[in-house]
Amino acid sequence: MALLLYGMSECEICGKVIFEGEPVVLFPAFFVGEHPELELFNDSAFHRECVFAHSLGKEAILKLHPDISQE
Repeated sequence: MALLLYGMSECEICGKVIFEGEPVVLFPAFFVGEHPELELFNDSAFHRECVFAHSLGKEAILKLHPDISQE
């Protein structure tokens, strides 16, 4: 699972620091080789809104949790 240090870790999409209380999504290291188009999400932390705004974000979420709400 990705390491997240609030106030220090940066979102891999927007590059901004992730602060405590912000909705986040953490991905484990499981996209390597299997889905090369999703390697951006491999073992990384993101703001939730950045993941869902990214063109491949919903696909990455659904690979992990096929039953998750797509709000």
